[in-house]
Amino acid sequence: MANFDKMTQKSTAAGTSRGKQAQRKRKGVPHDSSRFLTAENSDWFDSSASNTMILEKTVHREVDAEFQIRDAFASLGWAKILDLNGEYYPTLVREFYANIKYKERAKVAVIESFVRGRQINISMDLLNELLELPVQGDGCPEFHAFRKEIISDKEWSVDIAKHKFHIDWAAERGMRCFLAKNLELRPRLLAYLFAFNVSPKASGLNEVRVTDLYWMDRMLFGFPGRVQGIPLATIIMDHIFDAARFKGKALVFPILISRILQRARVGIPTGETKVTERRDMITFETIERLNFQKIQGVWRNIQAHPVQADEVPPPPVVYPLAPPAVPVDIPVPPPARARVPLRTLLRRLTRICQNVQRDVADARAVVDRIETDVAETRAAVRRIEQDVRTNREAMDEFRRGSRSRRGGSV
Repeated sequence: MANFDKMTQKSTAAGTSRGKQAQRKRKGVPHDSSRFLTAENSDWFDSSASNTMILEKTVHREVDAEFQIRDAFASLGWAKILDLNGEYYPTLVREFYANIKYKERAKVAVIESFVRGRQINISMDLLNELLELPVQGDGCPEFHAFRKEIISDKEWSVDIAKHKFHIDWAAERGMRCFLAKNLELRPRLLAYLFAFNVSPKASGLNEVRVTDLYWMDRMLFGFPGRVQGIPLATIIMDHIFDAARFKGKALVFPILISRILQRARVGIPTGETKVTERRDMITFETIERLNFQKIQGVWRNIQAHPVQADEVPPPPVVYPLAPPAVPVDIPVPPPARARVPLRTLLRRLTRICQNVQRDVADARAVVDRIETDVAETRAAVRRIEQDVRTNREAMDEFRRGSRSRRGGSV
């Protein structure tokens, strides 16, 4: 019955959207040009009413203290992607997606859109600045993956990586994949966060993608070869643009987009603001929902190692992530923490200086306008004073004339 209700709700929402489009076309009603660039964009907005919106996740400080999730993301320079919480604007986010230009293209260098009279552009430079990401360079090529291969890092091997995490291929829905339930807890949490904050997906949370395995490997074991980084900005831009290209896809990064709208000073309508909740944070309750349970002080995967009815404590111990079980002749470096390149720091300082210069110029312009207004006010006051003096002199002259006329008549 519940499934039937959900299906009814979805079909009703979709039907309502299609009804709005048909009614507008039938009556010849133009689209709202203050919100949409074209009628097609307005139709896109109506048809996306039932699309899922995948909110970014944060990590509770106690969970982070136990599993060092933030340290893992920081090793790639991605730590700020875990700070996306607070206010977001669902309707404005949908308008942003509806107005994205060049949806017919496979890829764009800059995502261009329009929201409530403001031009919105999302570029790599903007995301690098907002999320304080390392700048893409020779050792940080644009990320590319195809099926079970990481095109941008030919030195990486999925077969070696799966041994590091003690998992193997499994058959699921007629395909070979990695199952999240077979991961130990720390990489399990990393893979879970990837599905919301890096490469969002609305379903398949029980499966670990090859890209997930690659990112986990580089976070926890570093970069042993030529490639020394993964540019997150291009990954985010690809997912945002793909969500706009294909109708019916989940809308991703709503909190990040909302912050970009705030930065562009888009007007927020009354009642539009929503706020993230506790369910949007990784807590110990989240870990228990992932089928891990703390038994005698140790987190245990009860899906892989279920508790038996006749089991006598202590239960089997889930050991922390062990050194990779790989051939001896393949060295595995220790985890490496990414350093922010000097060029990135210089670019950030340059942006700060430019912002300060703009603010100073704006302040000077305001001061100049005030000084001009004061000068004009003083000139007006002087003119009034001159008029008053002139009137007084005229009155005095008039009075003297009157007296002389009265004396002559006597």
